[in-house]
Amino acid sequence: MRSLRIDVRVSDEEKRELIRLATEQGMSLSDYLRSVLLGKEIIVRRESHAPASLVQELSRIGNNLNQLARHANRGDSITSADLARIWHSLEVLWAAFQ
Repeated sequence: MRSLRIDVRVSDEEKRELIRLATEQGMSLSDYLRSVLLGKEIIVRRESHAPASLVQELSRIGNNLNQLARHANRGDSITSADLARIWHSLEVLWAAFQ
């Protein structure tokens, strides 16, 4: 249960911008600010007219790229199998658009 309050002063322009950002995410201003301040991931919710299968495949590609980036940032080697997995995903996505 959230019973405590934290007051933060902002300008009119800043408040309008924060409300706009929260609204874009389909979140209340309080939920949006908590997520940003606590470093939580904000999931963008936008309507998509793309077929669900393409959105899902694109999500998989993004996940694979994030995993590779984490490995590279830790100094781990990236294998040819990792790259092949990404390449295959891109080929599947490309074929769906043709």
